[in-house]
Amino acid sequence: MKYLFILLVLLFSAAILRYTGMKRFVIYLTGILLLPYAVLVSAHPHITSNELLAAAFFISVAIRPQEAVDAIRKCPWYIWAGLLLVYLAHLMTAVMDNRLPVGSAMVKAHTHFFDSFMLLAIGYFSLYNNLSLHLLRKFLLWAGIVVAGYGIVTGLIGFDPYTQLIERLFNAMSDFTPLRGGGRTRICSFLFNSHGFGFFCAACFVSIFVLYRKDILHKPLPMVALGALFVGTALSGSRSSFLALIMCSVFIGLVTFSSGQRFKALVATVILITTVMLTPFMRHKLEPLMDTFRTGEVQTAGSNLELRKNQLDIALIFHRKSPTWGNGFDYFAEVLVPDQELIINEGLMGAEGYLFILLIEGGNVQIVLISVFLLTIAIYLFCHLRRNPIYATWGLALLGLMVFVALASGMSINWKYSLPLIGMALKAVLNSNKEKTAITA
Repeated sequence: MKYLFILLVLLFSAAILRYTGMKRFVIYLTGILLLPYAVLVSAHPHITSNELLAAAFFISVAIRPQEAVDAIRKCPWYIWAGLLLVYLAHLMTAVMDNRLPVGSAMVKAHTHFFDSFMLLAIGYFSLYNNLSLHLLRKFLLWAGIVVAGYGIVTGLIGFDPYTQLIERLFNAMSDFTPLRGGGRTRICSFLFNSHGFGFFCAACFVSIFVLYRKDILHKPLPMVALGALFVGTALSGSRSSFLALIMCSVFIGLVTFSSGQRFKALVATVILITTVMLTPFMRHKLEPLMDTFRTGEVQTAGSNLELRKNQLDIALIFHRKSPTWGNGFDYFAEVLVPDQELIINEGLMGAEGYLFILLIEGGNVQIVLISVFLLTIAIYLFCHLRRNPIYATWGLALLGLMVFVALASGMSINWKYSLPLIGMALKAVLNSNKEKTAITA
C-alpha cells in the first residue's frame, strides 16, 4: 500500500510534466490535496510528495523555455527583482550559518525558498489567458465541497481512515481530534494537518466568493461549497484562518458588491452567525476563538496576547545573537525545540508565528526584503482595483489571508495553498490589462 501512494505521486508528476497551462495547474493542486506532505517518496535524500510535485512543475516549465521567457517579460521587473532579492537573502542566511557545512546549508536554503516564495511562479506560469479560469472555478468548487465535506464528516464520526492510513504507512503523526472530544477540535481531511485544512478551506472560500460573485445568490452549488468551507474553517481548529476568513470576506464584500448586494450579504451573514452561535455544540467549539484575545486564564498555549508578548521577548533574545542574517534555517526546530525547559517552562511552545521564525532564523535582511516583496505585490494589486476589481480583489484577499495567518500561527504547509493562487491572480490582472490595452488600440 505504501508503494501505491508513491506510485500515485510519480503518476501525478508524470502528468504535470506532460501537460501545460491550467490543466497542469489543476493536476498539481489535486496532487498536493490528495497526497499530503506526510507521503514520503524518499528518505535519503528526504523528498516528500509535495516537493516532488513542485519539482515536476518547474521541470515542466524549464523544458519549455519560451513559455517561461514570455511569462517573465509580461511581469513588471520590480516583482521579479523582489523575488530574486528574497532568494539571495536565503542564500546569505545559509552562508552565514556556522552550524552546518555550506553545502548542507545551501540545500536547506533552496528547500525553504522553493517550498515558499517560488510557489508564486506555479500559478503565474499556469495562466496563459483568463478564459481558462473557468476550469479553475469548477475545480475549486468541487475540491472545496469534497475536501471540506470529508473533513466535517470525519470530525463528526470521530474517525479519519485516510489520515490513519497515512499515519500507519509512513510512520507520521497528525493532530486529528474529533468534534466529539471535549477539547479543541482539529480536523485534517486529506491534508493531514488541521492548520493546512483550515487555511485551504479559507483560501478556497475566498476564491469562490470572488470568482462566483455573480452566481452566489442564484445558483445552489456555490452556496453549498461556501457553507461547507465556512463550517470546515470554523471547525478545523485553526482560529487564525477563521478570523482571517471573516476579515477577507468583509473586504471582498465592500470592494466588489453593490449596495444592494452588500445588504443581502449582511443579512445572510447575520443569520448564519446567529444560527451558529445559538447551536450549543457550535458555540462550544468556537469559544476558543476568544482565547486569542485574552491576557489571562489561558486555555491553549501560544495563542493569546500575553503569551505572544512573552514569546516575542524570547525571540528577540535569540535575534540579537545574529541580527543581520539570522541563526539559520530550522534553528527553531533543531536547537530550541529539543530544549524542553525553554519550550514549556519559558512559554515558547506555540511560537510558530512567521515573525518569530524570521527573527530567530532569518534576520533583519530577510525581514526587510520579504516585507518589501509582499508589499510590492500588494501595492501593484491595489493600484489595479479600479481597472480590474475582480482579479485584484482576489489577489489582495488571498495575500491578506496568507499574511494574517502567517503572523498569527506560522505558514507551515499553508504556502502551498495560497501563493500559487496569488500568482495566478497577479497574472490574471496582467492579462486583463493587456487585453484592454489591445482593445483600446
